[in-house]
Amino acid sequence: MLIPDNSFTCRRLLSSLISILIATLVSDGMPVRLALAQDECETALADAQKMYAAGSFTSAIELLNQCLPDGIREIEKVQAYRLLALSHLQEDYPDQAKEAINKLLDQDKNYKPDPVNDPQNFIDLFEEVKAARPKSLGQKLFGGMRKYYWIGGGALLAAGIIRNNLPKDEREPDLPGPPDLPK
Repeated sequence: MLIPDNSFTCRRLLSSLISILIATLVSDGMPVRLALAQDECETALADAQKMYAAGSFTSAIELLNQCLPDGIREIEKVQAYRLLALSHLQEDYPDQAKEAINKLLDQDKNYKPDPVNDPQNFIDLFEEVKAARPKSLGQKLFGGMRKYYWIGGGALLAAGIIRNNLPKDEREPDLPGPPDLPK
């Protein structure tokens, strides 16, 4: 007999078939792949660092490219782009290394390479990329906003000193007080 007589066994068999069907649909679908990708990206930086240390630069590049920019936490993105640039340099892909450095600088414009831990070719390429990045008008003219504050503050100070050193009769007259209220 194909169908068992016992209703408990029928329900169990039907439940198993439904579970297998759902597992088959989900495993071929996106949710499982997405979950696996998220799990893989949670440890991507650490795994890529191990691959880099072992000399498997291509594997490190593939893993980081798969997880960047959205799969890696914000706090780890600078280090991930640094490692990606280093891996590209090891594989002799300077254009991709420059792109990774630009993305690193997009994340942290004040980043500075470590002269002790970073190879010289990375430091040189980093300085080249940073120098080639477009600068704002304020940075081009005065080196940034900080100089605007110094210039503005100096102008105000000079105007105050000049005004206070003028003879009393050359100063502007004081404004009259408010009129008296009607009674």
